[in-house]
Amino acid sequence: MPPQDVKRIGMFGTHDELDLDRRCCAHHWRDRTTPEYNAPFISSVPIQSGGTMRPSAHILIGLPGSGKSTLARRLAALYAPASIISSDEIRKHLYGDEAVQGEAARVFRFARSNLLAAVRAGRNVIYDATNINPKFRRLTIRELRENGVRWIIGYWLDVPLAICQERNRERERVVPDAVLHRMLAELRRSPPAFHEGFDELVITGATVEICVNAAGE
Repeated sequence: MPPQDVKRIGMFGTHDELDLDRRCCAHHWRDRTTPEYNAPFISSVPIQSGGTMRPSAHILIGLPGSGKSTLARRLAALYAPASIISSDEIRKHLYGDEAVQGEAARVFRFARSNLLAAVRAGRNVIYDATNINPKFRRLTIRELRENGVRWIIGYWLDVPLAICQERNRERERVVPDAVLHRMLAELRRSPPAFHEGFDELVITGATVEICVNAAGE
């Protein structure tokens, strides 16, 4: 049963799908057919179906300082082989400094290009970005589906603003409080939702360790 401070929203696969996953990835099987879990099977390796490898995608959502990058590294180890697509790294590549926000649409296009290249190569992907824009989330999910991704899991790190602000002050790249408040308002206005196309949505205000345990057990 998941920790009380982690909320999981998901849907069961059919018994045939679950049996197929058990046969293909038996040593990675974790029983998630109990009502308490209410979540689909997620493999820590690309799921094999019809002789092809079908990767999974993990979309992180949350304010700067919520722990996304730490979670991304843990998920990359759990779901290896995996590629982390980081908006900070993309900004650094495009503008020479990750502190430069730049044009959001340009950063998003570059991220999408990298995500799709990774999944086409058969790698699981972890998308490390704030992902506060619901339009961008839906477009990302749709394109991942079109490129063969079977399971798409969202992780909303709904960490209290005060904690994000405290962590933010300790970072080399400090995000202005006004920007944090604006991002939080956007998330409250359009929070991540299962109907956006996720197979599972993990919502937590807990520590990264608890979130990783919820993903991997």
